Parts: sequence; structure tokens; C-alpha cells
Amino acid sequence: MVGFNDMHFADRFDPPLTTVRIPHHEMGRRAAELLLGRIGGSDGTGGPVVLPAQLIVRASTRAPARRRLLARR
Repeated sequence: MVGFNDMHFADRFDPPLTTVRIPHHEMGRRAAELLLGRIGGSDGTGGPVVLPAQLIVRASTRAPARRRLLARR
């Protein structure tokens, strides 16, 4: 099971929840810059903004089970 947003209590579940961490503060900062640019007359054609996400692996996930190869008859 995987959650999203890496809430501060995700590691306190049983088992601790694997989550995806996103850069909230950086997203807000970039959004404010884009908004202020638009207000200031920028056309906003700088292209998409892509910020890194991070997978935080905890005990709610595991490696895939190995599959046994069946002998051909």
C-alpha cells in the first residue's frame, strides 16, 4: 500500500506507510512567482514546471515475490 504526500504521521502506522513526498514549499514558491509574473505582464510562456518527487519506502511495501518457473512438459 502506498500513500501520497508523506504526511508527518505516515511512519506511525502499523506497518509504516510507504509514501510519495512532494516539495510543497517549492510548489507554492513557484506558483507565487508565476502569478506575480502574470500580474506584472509576463505572458507565462516559460513552459511547464517540473519538480522532483521522492518515493519514501517503508514497511507497507516489499519487493515483488519471486515467481517460480514451471517446468515445461
